[in-house]
Amino acid sequence: MSWVKLDDNFAGHRKVLAAGLEAAWLHIEGLCYCAQQETDGAILDAALVKLTQFSKPKAERLAVRLVEVGLWERNGAGWLIHDYLDYNPSKKELEARRETKRRAGQAGGLSKQAGRERELANG
Repeated sequence: MSWVKLDDNFAGHRKVLAAGLEAAWLHIEGLCYCAQQETDGAILDAALVKLTQFSKPKAERLAVRLVEVGLWERNGAGWLIHDYLDYNPSKKELEARRETKRRAGQAGGLSKQAGRERELANG
């Protein structure tokens, strides 16, 4: 399961308030999609309607609204969540963390067991 960071002042942020409730919800759906799919904040045009319950025309209108208020940007292939990587890890960072955990797990069982044996021996 992936996670996305959301500021505790999100609901009162001027950009969110300017976007409106439905556009703000699309923004949250977009954040979740990007975290789950590890897209580094990018949402393809083809994916936009699939990540929300809104119709395609409405989702596109709301996405344009998110661009107008500065929460999203338009790119050649779709949309980009503004500053996504300032607050969320990149796909490359996530892969590095997984590799670190995988390697630690390979050695971790032995290390933990050895530590327990030392604790028992030292009383």
